[in-house]
Amino acid sequence: MSKMISRAYNFIKKDFLIESSYGFNITMQAIGIFFSTFTFFYLSRIIDLSRTPELSRYREYFPFVIIGIAISNYLTVATRGFSQRIRESQITGTLESILMCGISPHGFLVYSTLYDFIFSTLRIFLYLIIANLLSLRGFILHQIPYTILILFLSIIAFSSMGVLSASFVLMYKRGDPVAVIYSALSYLFSGVYFPVSLLPEPLQILSKILPMTHSLEGIRKSLLTEITLNDLLPEIISLLVFSLLLWPISIILFNTAVKKARMDGSLSHF
Repeated sequence: MSKMISRAYNFIKKDFLIESSYGFNITMQAIGIFFSTFTFFYLSRIIDLSRTPELSRYREYFPFVIIGIAISNYLTVATRGFSQRIRESQITGTLESILMCGISPHGFLVYSTLYDFIFSTLRIFLYLIIANLLSLRGFILHQIPYTILILFLSIIAFSSMGVLSASFVLMYKRGDPVAVIYSALSYLFSGVYFPVSLLPEPLQILSKILPMTHSLEGIRKSLLTEITLNDLLPEIISLLVFSLLLWPISIILFNTAVKKARMDGSLSHF
């Protein structure tokens, strides 16, 4: 356990030192958060979408869409973060040496993206803090433990697709159809910008097989409506099913990709 904590700390420290050396990039990301938040704030005042029946239970459009934008940060990190770290390690020639140090392939994936998830969590809280201040009614803060539970399950479900993406990059080096297709479908059909119920019925069925749909629904329920834990059971069960099905498959495929890359001698090829 102490070795795992030490490795996690060292990876986080390494990535923090690298990222903190680019202070302007962090500043621009913060400006981007404020800009997008205020854009949707004023849009929600100009176009009163809260009168739409599908949005009435969420009370207003602004917090609805900000939650969608904020949680999509996790989707981006989960689907692209793993493959990006693999690609960076291949290009710099560090992937093979790291795996030879006794770190398992899936352990490397987890350690190398810890900083990304921590930073993304801070971005999400910044989005939600601003939204809570600007929203007419604010979030239901005493239900935040429910939100954290859904977030935790969402990270596991999202990450399974990211590991599949990393497997593809490890084997083929360039091109990442898994992340591109999955991200596009999630942004379009999971309810990031509008309720899923506004979609045609065939697309609503498609949305049900996307973990992002259940994640957004659960988080919006917990922050925007008065509920009990039982009310979140459909979302909790759905995310658990996605996690239990996809995570083992993705790990097996990734380990297979690593073995093939080792046999081909292509762990450090770029």
